[in-house]
Amino acid sequence: MRIYRILLLACCMFLLTAQAVLAFPRIPSDAAVSVVGFGYMGEDGSNRETREKLADLATQSAAFYLSRSTGLNITEVADREKILQEQGLELAGNIEDSTAREIGKLQKADYVLCGNIVGMGIEFTDEDNPLYDRETKKAMAKISVHLIDVRTGSVISMVTSDGSSECNSGSVLRILGALAPTGNFDGYVFYNQAASAELLNNAVEDGLTGAMDKLLDKLTIKHKPLEK
Repeated sequence: MRIYRILLLACCMFLLTAQAVLAFPRIPSDAAVSVVGFGYMGEDGSNRETREKLADLATQSAAFYLSRSTGLNITEVADREKILQEQGLELAGNIEDSTAREIGKLQKADYVLCGNIVGMGIEFTDEDNPLYDRETKKAMAKISVHLIDVRTGSVISMVTSDGSSECNSGSVLRILGALAPTGNFDGYVFYNQAASAELLNNAVEDGLTGAMDKLLDKLTIKHKPLEK
């Protein structure tokens, strides 16, 4: 009976120790993290300007999220476009982990955060009115986020999340759709159609927020979730 109690006590102590280890943050709470940037994988019916703007939005949103929600020492690579070009990679393209690590070394960061918009989609509803183009109803975005140890090059954590945004109106006049490629219409171009910038931006930000929540949860870093 005594041996049984000793074994039971040992098991309890082991479980308590294991829980304490699991609850300990996987990286220092004040680590220097450089937000290298987000890319945009694939075409998905969008033009280059659309991809660049959405990738830049994801980058800025990630830096803002970490700065507001954690005690990590966050820096956003201000000249990342120039650095990426020197690495032979455009901002609108896929950002490789190895490239992100090299940029992190130049920034003297402990870790780098990078990612990609791995998919975007828009659901359209046809309009019979000859004055109107297709009406954008829903936008979807899939975001991938990587946190990389600059010293070892290993991926500390990798997550993906889906975001979406819907609207009940917003049909685009055909004349506005015709102006979109010239830059006179404040929106995006998808499948040669003028699409609401707000709708696509919201989908990317929704996916990015979900991904960052998952990332920090996996790292067991206490954070204050931002309102979506």
